Amino acid sequence: MANFKNPMTVSFGLALKKTRDLLAISNADEFARVLNLGTTYYRSVEAGINNLSPFHSLKIIEAFQRSTSNRKISYEALSIFLTTLSYIESLVKADENNITTEEKYIFYIKTIKEQADLKLSALLSLFQLIIEKSLQGDAEMDTLIHETKTEKQVWEYLTNYHSFNKSSSEIQSSISENFLSDVPTIYFDFLSDTKESLMRLPVRIGFKGLWQWEERNQDNFVEMICLIKNAENVVSWENLKRYKYKHLWKDFEIAKFMCVTNLPKSKLYSDFKKNLHKSLNDSNEITLLKEFDDKVAKVKFETLPDPYLKNNTEQINDVLTGNSYDPDEPGKKTYDAIWIFTMKNKQSIGFLAVMDDKTKQLVEGISLTYNESINKLESLNSLWASISETNNGNK
Repeated sequence: MANFKNPMTVSFGLALKKTRDLLAISNADEFARVLNLGTTYYRSVEAGINNLSPFHSLKIIEAFQRSTSNRKISYEALSIFLTTLSYIESLVKADENNITTEEKYIFYIKTIKEQADLKLSALLSLFQLIIEKSLQGDAEMDTLIHETKTEKQVWEYLTNYHSFNKSSSEIQSSISENFLSDVPTIYFDFLSDTKESLMRLPVRIGFKGLWQWEERNQDNFVEMICLIKNAENVVSWENLKRYKYKHLWKDFEIAKFMCVTNLPKSKLYSDFKKNLHKSLNDSNEITLLKEFDDKVAKVKFETLPDPYLKNNTEQINDVLTGNSYDPDEPGKKTYDAIWIFTMKNKQSIGFLAVMDDKTKQLVEGISLTYNESINKLESLNSLWASISETNNGNK
């Protein structure tokens, strides 16, 4: 291909543009001046035509300190990425073998991948796959980069370097296992006292407390998955006139709702969209309405109709069951809803809740424990996959 584009260069250019957006710098020329680069050259970097030198790593890090985002670019990740990119480019240019440019990139990426750590190796594997598919004529390079969300993977590598290519459960398990590993043993009693104090804090949370927590942490949400008995508690006007799901307009990716209902999921989505639009319009949220369709598209529904419910009641009840913190009803209790947020640091924070079907309002929320969040998230993801397969098979 005459117009070959290195997916590493293209993806990094897109990640740089994301950095500029987070810095609220709308003009690429202004960011070029921040990095002490010529404006024409910098524009070619964002366009995926030219590269930046590892020399510019510190300038990018310093510029990013101005961002209000909770994410920060890792100097180690940025330096490794730019060094690897420059090295691969130099090897390809120096290679005089009579093979295509694509084949040269594949060869050197594979060679470096074998020597790289697991994080960089995972990223290089994605670039290799894109070039191979492009070489086979599966799709154009830009299309493949978009479909594989490669620029997002580069962004994750740069800003979540230490947790990159790890699942949420791996992150939480490693934190749990390693928490005490480097603590001097003389202070173990202090930690025990601290844990005892934490365990005395309230686990039961009212709807106002939960909303305040979500308001404070919405910039850190990446995904949310929910199982709820009554779909109206999500899609109704009574709910959406109060709760506007503003994290959809943040750096948030997907919200998955599983609802016990015989209604089609298209009806749930339509009602959700209509009522949320009315809620934002009534409260004069003009900025949010401008991007409304794109942001609401992040919301997905699956339904649990009677036939599915009949065959999977035990599994569903198990996911909705948690500890009762009511002294008058000790033991286990089946709740009306469960939802778990996956945060930018890949930790999972979840809740069980009792809902009022008349007011469509949360009566009481229960914070899941560390291990409960891991186990419940795995169960919810498994349930989502099962329901999606069943519903798609019934089309």
